Amino acid sequence: MVGRPHYRAPVAGIRMRSVLRCSFAAGLIVLAACSSTDARRAPTPPTLLENLSFLRGLTRDVVEAARVIPGVAVGNSPTNVTGGTLVMPGGRGGYPAFWIRDLAMSLDSGFVSPDEALHHLRLVGRCQNGPDQRPLKHGLVIPAYAIPDHINFDGTAVFYPGTYSSGEDQGDGTYGQLPPVDDHYEFIHIAWWLWRTTGNTSFLNERIGDFTILGRLLAAFGAPEIDAATGLVQTSGSRRAVGFGFCDAIHLEGKLLFASLLRYRAAGELSQMLRAQGKREQARALDEQRRLISRGIPRVFGNKSASKGWLLAATQVGTQPDVWGTLYALHLGVLKGSEEKRALEVLRPLFGKEPLLTRGPYVMYLKTSTPRPNPPGSAPPALL
Repeated sequence: MVGRPHYRAPVAGIRMRSVLRCSFAAGLIVLAACSSTDARRAPTPPTLLENLSFLRGLTRDVVEAARVIPGVAVGNSPTNVTGGTLVMPGGRGGYPAFWIRDLAMSLDSGFVSPDEALHHLRLVGRCQNGPDQRPLKHGLVIPAYAIPDHINFDGTAVFYPGTYSSGEDQGDGTYGQLPPVDDHYEFIHIAWWLWRTTGNTSFLNERIGDFTILGRLLAAFGAPEIDAATGLVQTSGSRRAVGFGFCDAIHLEGKLLFASLLRYRAAGELSQMLRAQGKREQARALDEQRRLISRGIPRVFGNKSASKGWLLAATQVGTQPDVWGTLYALHLGVLKGSEEKRALEVLRPLFGKEPLLTRGPYVMYLKTSTPRPNPPGSAPPALL
């Protein structure tokens, strides 16, 4: 992944998000394995259950290899002194820290326990910025109640990609003047997953400093910059933030699709947790945010003349089709009626009719006919 310290782990240390991502990605792995086999052998294709069993075993092993128990260091990292097990993004120490988004995206694998999730949640809460913004070197600013990008094993918070420094020098603005947006909403997702898995809301009332965990979730939700008229996440050149950490080296400006989708999801998750605690008035306000965002996404990002069914990644810089964003909007049920139909129609050719573009060990979800290169400062078409 781009934007982090550039150490590439061996293949056996495969990133968890690569294992746990969308179901059609798993299908691609199986198809690739079958196509590379000598056709003359005519092997019997594995069954769906065999494929799932393989992927489940692979995921179990990766998660186990990614665990860092207390008192252990990985490579040149500090020793884990956080009081509990931490889960790295991969199993060979390529990223020796706890990344919020990676953990959140790994929970549904079933191999991260509720106790482990709660430890991570508490750690994020302890590392959340306070009520005052914190200026850093090179014009970087950590806003009030911002959530870190990742947390070192010694419990120190790093708010920007590309570094393990938790001090005043956390980068030069290459990855934005503000911290990435998505971690704020992934913090909420960890709490929501924990509630849904255990059926217990008592952890939301735990106090970390001056706030309960629920109070910290609400403060995190309100930290990123948004457009009040649409509820969409927005960013600008002078106060730019990465919207989604797996695209942190791609320069986007204006309203941001993927970060707005995560805000939509987080509003629903917060609303459900508030209702579970009897806080209906606060829940209704978040429901209204969801309605606002759901109206804004197809209108703002679904430019019919430019996108032909795709949702665009951003509105100012990087106004190009976003494959993952379009897929995720469909998954969340944000697109309705004709907008949903147009998105499904433009996605259909990607499933088996056109080859995918690969770059090194990565699969980019682009049509091979996508024109390249792009103008300086713009995002690649059909972002991963």
